[in-house]
Amino acid sequence: MIIAMSGDFVQRGAPALIDKYTRAKMALSCGADLVLELPALWACSSAEFFGAAGIALLDKLGIVDIVCFGCETPNLSAFHQLADFFIEEPENYRRALSTYLKEGKNFPTARALAVSDSLPDASPEVIDILRSPNNILALEYCKALRKRESSMEVLPIQRVGKNYHDTETDSAFSSATGIRKLLQQKADLNNDITSLKGQMPDVALEILEEALNCRPLLFEDDFSSLLGFQLLKEDSFSQYADVSSDLSNRIRNTRYSFSSVSSYLDCLYTKEVTFGRLSRMLFHILLGHKEKDYDIYRNLDYVPYARVLGCSESAAPIWRKLKDKSQIPLITNLPQAPQLLDAPAMALLEKDIYASRLYRLAAIQKGKKLLPDEYQQKFLRL
Repeated sequence: MIIAMSGDFVQRGAPALIDKYTRAKMALSCGADLVLELPALWACSSAEFFGAAGIALLDKLGIVDIVCFGCETPNLSAFHQLADFFIEEPENYRRALSTYLKEGKNFPTARALAVSDSLPDASPEVIDILRSPNNILALEYCKALRKRESSMEVLPIQRVGKNYHDTETDSAFSSATGIRKLLQQKADLNNDITSLKGQMPDVALEILEEALNCRPLLFEDDFSSLLGFQLLKEDSFSQYADVSSDLSNRIRNTRYSFSSVSSYLDCLYTKEVTFGRLSRMLFHILLGHKEKDYDIYRNLDYVPYARVLGCSESAAPIWRKLKDKSQIPLITNLPQAPQLLDAPAMALLEKDIYASRLYRLAAIQKGKKLLPDEYQQKFLRL
């Protein structure tokens, strides 16, 4: 089992609650054999780019036969129908989408309405796919697989328990949103997280409790000072990923009222732009992700290396296969990376290192304890 995992910043446009090595250790302890880091540029991007990069990473390993993900509607025929539809993008759909966007609807809403207009005979399940967050991501995986003509097959797993946005944790299967909210409340109560028992695997909870002895949980507002400083340095932000000229102007005109990430998101919000996009936009600015970077690395097929965060002791057969089949270098030791990567690939890896160092800085400031740098951290063997 090979895991492609976001590093220290995640697709919802936020820092991970705990560092990537702790989370990789959880995955390995719960049955994974190999954990790879999805580059930060793509981990913080829209569902389309996140999905395309994740599929590219797994596909280029040359040994993955099945791609597995969670979704609300595990109907493969519906996913494939929609994937083919979006790859084709018929003219009537493009016109409808443009009309709804001009009416001020945000992209997810406009897209769902345009598909409904363009596919009047589609089953309710097909339309429902576009209304659920994990379905939307699953659709992007299916699109990427179709575009690549990949031999990898798909195994969707239906989500059970709470919905994506539910914040209550009274179910054996709570949402990540609910667990994040509970942990944010517990962060002010000496990190007593025993109430999470039953909400996550016991071994993962033990690893989290152990990690909290030396590092804090991190949330959006723990990066407020760093982001606030970054917003003062420039007068235009349209060069950054996901930032339109209108959003750039809005940032420039409101940045002096910035006090925290969460309050600034409220300040920037309008019905035309989702909170997710705004969050990703702000962290792109913080991490230095430019729109041109998207173009460069899409042309290089998204992911030019596989950064290994950890592996199990039983992963030896995987390593042997990877050495024969992988189309991209495996990075297990950062000092050796310049010998394995060309200049563009090294530049992408340096973005990952920079993101992890910002994350480390925020953790040190909050936890008041020195933590190892990326070059001091070796990949895990469990």
